[in-house]
Amino acid sequence: MLTIAVMGGACRASRPTEPTLEDLTHARSADERIDVLARKCARIASCAHPHDAPRLRDPRACVDDWLERLGDPQDPVPECLSLAASCGDIDACLHGTGDPRAAELCAAGPGLVTACDGNALVACASDDVRESTLTPCGPLGATCGETRSAGGLVEHGCLSPGACPANATHTRCDGDAAVIACHDQIEERVVCKPGTACRAHKDEDGEELATCEEPTEVRCDVIGARTCRGSMLVRCEAHGHHGHEHPVDCAALGLVCGDVAGRATCTTGETPCAGGAPRCDRSRETLSYCAAGRVEHVVCDDLGLGACETDGNGPVALCGAGHARARTR
Repeated sequence: MLTIAVMGGACRASRPTEPTLEDLTHARSADERIDVLARKCARIASCAHPHDAPRLRDPRACVDDWLERLGDPQDPVPECLSLAASCGDIDACLHGTGDPRAAELCAAGPGLVTACDGNALVACASDDVRESTLTPCGPLGATCGETRSAGGLVEHGCLSPGACPANATHTRCDGDAAVIACHDQIEERVVCKPGTACRAHKDEDGEELATCEEPTEVRCDVIGARTCRGSMLVRCEAHGHHGHEHPVDCAALGLVCGDVAGRATCTTGETPCAGGAPRCDRSRETLSYCAAGRVEHVVCDDLGLGACETDGNGPVALCGAGHARARTR
């Protein structure tokens, strides 16, 4: 059943609100789930920034990655993206809203990368100054200052000579809760996600390292490797200074583990479609691409985006996002 929405002063038919992450995980058939994800990923890729990860800029990789991370309670981004209905919403999910004070300082100094504002570290976003961040150094027991590398590069950070003496490059655990990393006397603290805990170890050279790990973590050697073990897709993901296995139960998604264009992935099991780049069809009205082994056709106008174009972010066709971004900012 269609509902009526008012956009730009004109009435138009719109599809019902797209489902939440929970709906995608449990309440739909595999075919319906892929159709929904194809629309979502077409919008995400079309709205993504040039510096975003490839899995966000290419709708094919976006569908694969989303299927493989459905229901991960440690990752709030998919749920946020699931509810995103515009480029502005997607920007907020992926990049946050930033800090107004940091944005003001970065806008006043074009080319600025980092700076100190009192005892707070300012990090300027390269793509959108409004995404710049401000991090207080006091809670770390540190002082915002600058360091200069051997090559003369100046970097600002939270300096803690006591915790991070000169030439220290180690990482260590702050109890089970976080990883403390040192470089050039700059101290950084990364809080472990729920379900993980900091674990210290040493590499082959004796360097002290620490990472947030799950209790059942299984390590692997070839980062990026993907293989099928029956209906299970097993990915080797980078995790700190080593790799760990990330298993995905394709059968639980109503799919099978198989090969699409030379790459192990969760797929429908149908005759796989060509693995070529997304393309524009029907006089630039439609974005067509291969999602989980089947061809999907997404009408750009249904997403509130401009006509399909081939000069978007990356070597693929995408829906035009410029006008949509202008409307949502």
